[in-house]
Amino acid sequence: MALLSPSSLSLLPAPEGHASFPLGLGFGLDPLVLLGLALAAILYARGLRRWRMRSYRYSGWHPVAFCAALAILLVALQSPLDHLSEELLAAHMVQHMLLSTWATPLLVLGAPLTPILRGLPSALRLGVVRPLARNRVARRLFPVLVRPLPAFVLMTGALWGWHLPAAYEFALGNDAAHALQHVSFALTAGLFWAALMDIHPLHSRLSYLGRIVFLLAAMAQTTALSLFLVSAQPGLYPFYAQESGAWGLSPAQDQQAAGLIMLADGLMMYLAAMVVCALVWLGKEERRDEEEERVAARAGAPGP
Repeated sequence: MALLSPSSLSLLPAPEGHASFPLGLGFGLDPLVLLGLALAAILYARGLRRWRMRSYRYSGWHPVAFCAALAILLVALQSPLDHLSEELLAAHMVQHMLLSTWATPLLVLGAPLTPILRGLPSALRLGVVRPLARNRVARRLFPVLVRPLPAFVLMTGALWGWHLPAAYEFALGNDAAHALQHVSFALTAGLFWAALMDIHPLHSRLSYLGRIVFLLAAMAQTTALSLFLVSAQPGLYPFYAQESGAWGLSPAQDQQAAGLIMLADGLMMYLAAMVVCALVWLGKEERRDEEEERVAARAGAPGP
């Protein structure tokens, strides 16, 4: 990533064996990332001003969730964590968890598609977006991708595929591949959360029981990968075996910490989502029962 700051200024204490920790290494300021986040925020705000209630069900929580997602993306990609992720596998895991299990579900909750499209200039919206939205292949492909099974397979494939040692090492040594890794984590996680959530126009095809099973499956595969990282031989990713010692961690400790971070984050997020699903399910069942009782009471009431 491009780094924009004077390398002579110190921000953080140097790790053991390093003479300095320059500001340029503390904050990885990538102009493309900053521009993308700023543009998304501007288009979203502009689209909300143009938006009308007929478009889809809208909640005041949508912009709150969207702004929170952008803030998490900023921390993940434009803070000292981004540089630290090049030296510690554990830090890289924190970055990946922020992208896939924190920022992505908040983006889905933010329902940004319609506001961002409405925020685009008219020429771009009418000349590019509308023909694409009317394209037969695109109209058929998108609903397939947000179905539960394809979404789960794609997310699982991206997670396990990129954690293969050869793929992970390649991404660490190639900026384009590293960016692709981050994008694939975010996109496939987005499809997963879109398949789970009942956010228009991404209506979930799952019952609430089905959503809980869906989350259990995701938690199981994430747990399996995290336990693999914890129990694998040290040095699974040779790149970090050379770097972690500067921070006082052995390759085994760094690798085990990364696996435990994935395990804790996955358990916390998926269990929390299951609790929410169960509470919403019970609430809807209670409201339905109350409505049925009211209907029965009206039907059994004597006439005037």
